Amino acid sequence: MERKESLGSIEFLDVIVEDAQKTAETVLKEAEAAAEAKRKSACEEMAKLDTVFAEKTESEKRRIEKSSRNNIEMENRRTALVLREQVITDSIQAAAEKVKAFASSPRYKDVLRLLLTEAVYGIGKPDLIVSISAAEADAVTQPVLNQWAQELSKEIGVPLKLELAPLRLRKQGIMLSDREGRVVYDNLFETRLIRYQSEIRKAVSLVISRS
Repeated sequence: MERKESLGSIEFLDVIVEDAQKTAETVLKEAEAAAEAKRKSACEEMAKLDTVFAEKTESEKRRIEKSSRNNIEMENRRTALVLREQVITDSIQAAAEKVKAFASSPRYKDVLRLLLTEAVYGIGKPDLIVSISAAEADAVTQPVLNQWAQELSKEIGVPLKLELAPLRLRKQGIMLSDREGRVVYDNLFETRLIRYQSEIRKAVSLVISRS
């Protein structure tokens, strides 16, 4: 099976990268304020050492100044790394919370239909078991799956059978498998959020590089 058209936009997931950039900008301002305080403190310390420098040889003076600059650069790099990971972690967590809240939205069923369609094309088999969590139980029933299977059968040109698994997953989203359970397509929200990490890293790195 080959997907001919784009699945379209899953709006509340599409804003994850944008949210990460906004979060990065906010956290970066706080980090810059803290860094400025450190720089100010360092300058004050350097001023106090002026009298000491005057008594040092020129080579010793250069050594001390170089060591101070290296320490500041190392601190800046460390801060940037910590900041990047903090924003990524915060963004993924915020997105996960949005997923939980979105489960009560009328549009949640449409999103699940998109996830299932993507998984059907991804797994490429006509007889599939559909696993869901308790959050999807009201939206994804066997009659609903029968309807979706009928619609997708017309689209892909192959009779499609979708059967609801009796056991519930612990995590939200859609997971498909063949009858034997050997081929699985994981379209859980948590998995999709992990796929966003590279884009989030790029967005956060861009914000940091502009600072």
